[in-house]
Amino acid sequence: MRTAIYTRRSELGERDHNWSIESQERQVRDVCTREGDTIVAVYYDPGEDSWSLNRPDLQRMLADAKAGTFDRLAFWRWDRLSREPDHQREIVRLLDRYHVQVYCTSEPVPPGPVGDYMRETYAFIAKMQRLGIQANTQATKLERVRHGKLLTGACPLFGYVWADPGHGKGMRSRYLPDTESVDGHPSHAPFVVAGQLFQWALDRIPYREMRRRLQLEHVPTPSQVSYARGMRRHASPFWSLGTIRDLLINPAFKGAPVSYRTKVIEKEVLNRLTGELTPIRSRVLREEDDPQRIEHDETVCPGLVSAETWEAVQQLLPRNKREPRKRHSEPGGLLRGMLRCGYCGNALVLKFNSRMHHYRYTCGSASNSQACLGGYYSWGAEELDEIAWKWMLHVFSKPEVLRAAYEEWLTIERSGHAVEQDRLSILYEGLTRDEQALKRAEHYELEARDDEEAAHYHVKVRELRDRLKTARVEINKLEAILGHEQVTRGSIETIITLGKDALTRLSQANDDDKRSTLVAFGVQMTVWGMHDTAHAPGYAIKWRFDELHQAWLARHSKDSTLVFKTLTGHAR
Repeated sequence: MRTAIYTRRSELGERDHNWSIESQERQVRDVCTREGDTIVAVYYDPGEDSWSLNRPDLQRMLADAKAGTFDRLAFWRWDRLSREPDHQREIVRLLDRYHVQVYCTSEPVPPGPVGDYMRETYAFIAKMQRLGIQANTQATKLERVRHGKLLTGACPLFGYVWADPGHGKGMRSRYLPDTESVDGHPSHAPFVVAGQLFQWALDRIPYREMRRRLQLEHVPTPSQVSYARGMRRHASPFWSLGTIRDLLINPAFKGAPVSYRTKVIEKEVLNRLTGELTPIRSRVLREEDDPQRIEHDETVCPGLVSAETWEAVQQLLPRNKREPRKRHSEPGGLLRGMLRCGYCGNALVLKFNSRMHHYRYTCGSASNSQACLGGYYSWGAEELDEIAWKWMLHVFSKPEVLRAAYEEWLTIERSGHAVEQDRLSILYEGLTRDEQALKRAEHYELEARDDEEAAHYHVKVRELRDRLKTARVEINKLEAILGHEQVTRGSIETIITLGKDALTRLSQANDDDKRSTLVAFGVQMTVWGMHDTAHAPGYAIKWRFDELHQAWLARHSKDSTLVFKTLTGHAR
């Protein structure tokens, strides 16, 4: 029989004989060989958590099982699959669906209900062992911290290295500045980069600009630094906004590290699909007066910036968050999401041109000449944004034309959503009836006289729950559609009501107001190459009630020809 071996170790560096990868494989291989099996694959999960199913080697094993690579999966103990009973059941269920036998060499179970009961017992024991391991680990960590040592981890904080590296007892207890760059550039040394981030924050440089500069200079990310030193199995080459923020708010950089700085809380969130409260877990910062929050001093973590600098940055970060989004967005880019390529129909994306030092719109598929007939072409972001905004100001130069077009469009828009409104009313009526019927069915199920009657009402309860779930999903979709349209109509009505004052106000609008106006009126642009004479001048503009506006102009405006050309993009 074709057999695959699965092994797992809880932590990197674990060397206990009974739980080591090598001893697991040797013991399982000996048993399978005696039984005449052919070993076709061995899967190793070194240092992966047993309470997670998102383990690379586990997922690879399940994929191979689905492909029919082996007929039986052998492993040492049931807790090697997972210490969570639910996860263990899910793995066994998937393997059974793929027609793969499950064989535990040291804890064999017979087929049938008795075997299922024994497997559940092993899973319960494994979970209790995990809880015991967690309790002992937390107690050991707390005792370590109370003796003035830092919490250990696979990787030190970015900007630091362990002053006493190693895996022995009492090791990795304090930090030293990380002065060595992994790519050979002295300016990319982690402690230099960390100091630069705080200087940028003092200069009120937004997170996105910090990220752009780091990416432009190819500064190694924290995960790349750890990966280069053999502390991680994977690394991301991209700086994230969350990583930059976490570094800037960490008090360790001023020489005051905190152990148990965060805690996990549980809260209930309304599930919009089921209408039920679902518990979720999230990690939050502890209050400064929390007794479990333990502070250290510079003897275990020297500061990379002064305490005054760190405190100043903490004062600036909330202020930057309260300011308009314009400070945090890329220069230009008013038309993000509103541009389409005239050659292939794909969206245009905003990219930074490092050679010309500004942003440009390019076709998302332009890098592949076969995907876009226009090949590679681009427009300066500021230039195209200015064209679209001048067009919008021209539209507002005739408020009476705009008002007439809006009234006609609004009439059609309201009649067009009559079907959604009627359907929503019907759904709410049905929802009320089904909820009442569900309560009755649940009551009858509990009060059933025999098993047959209970089974009948159990099926009825399940059908009603499925029907309620489907109805709530449809209601949420319809309410989202109608709510979006109501918000859009409100934005348009507010702008149009201003009449002639709107033109003056829009002429002085900032980038956020400009983008909100363009979005509210549903402005869309089709773009071709700037030098494409067949589609001169290279763009065409449409908006929410474009056809109605043009028809009204044709009937009432003397210069309708000029405006028509402007609206459709045939005049600058």
